[in-house]
Amino acid sequence: FQLDSWPFSEIRTRCETLLQTAQTKICRDFSLSFTELESTLCRVLTDVIRHIEQRVKTELSESLFRPGFHFPAFHSAAH
Repeated sequence: FQLDSWPFSEIRTRCETLLQTAQTKICRDFSLSFTELESTLCRVLTDVIRHIEQRVKTELSESLFRPGFHFPAFHSAAH
């Protein structure tokens, strides 16, 4: 491999291809990591909300109030 034996356009094309390949891989890896993070966050928030919801319902039930509600914002996201 001798750099001075290659035309400048070929060197440029190879560098652009290398950079494009690296960018594609980085974007794909970042996207996968973000998806995993989003899924984990959704699961944790759903678990926390369900715990709070159950606690509120229990407290209200013990005071003889029958709650008929739930927090739907996270329920549908977990399924």
